[in-house]
Order: sequence, then structure tokens, then C-alpha cells
Amino acid sequence: MIKTIFWDPLFGEFAFYLRGQLLVKAGPLILIAIGLSLGFRAKIWNIGAEGQYIMGAIFGAAVGLAVFPTENRLIYPVMVVVAPLAAGFGP
Repeated sequence: MIKTIFWDPLFGEFAFYLRGQLLVKAGPLILIAIGLSLGFRAKIWNIGAEGQYIMGAIFGAAVGLAVFPTENRLIYPVMVVVAPLAAGFGP
């Protein structure tokens, strides 16, 4: 079982495919861990990792949808800034 969890995604038979999926699935978890560590370090209450993740996703997507027909290079950076702010100030 430990081989399946730790060894196969990195060095197994289908590792060329699994490495990319590993990064895709680890990205949000790393962001959640960073956000939780900041909250724990500041000794403040938070809505939980899942709630922060959902609030950030909703508000980041809302910014993108609010300016949908517009093609501008600043839309994505604004989304990236708004999502963590919304996650930080969520209920």
C-alpha cells in the first residue's frame, strides 16, 4: 500500500502521466496549506480550508465572468489577486 501511494506516482509504470496529475492535484492543496499556516501563525479564526478554497474560486471566477467579452491582459492578474483576498475575508 505504501508503494502505491508514494512510489508509483513518481516512479511507477504510468509515472509520465501521473506526475502531471500529481502537480495538478497538489497545487490547490499547497495553496490551502499556505493559507492555513498564515492563519495559524497569526492566531486568528478562519472558515476552514475548504471554505477558503471555495470562496476564492467563486470570487476569482466571478471577476473573470464579470468582464467576459473583454480581452485584456490584466484580467487574469486581477483574478489572481481577488481570489486570495476573497478567501481571506470570507465568512
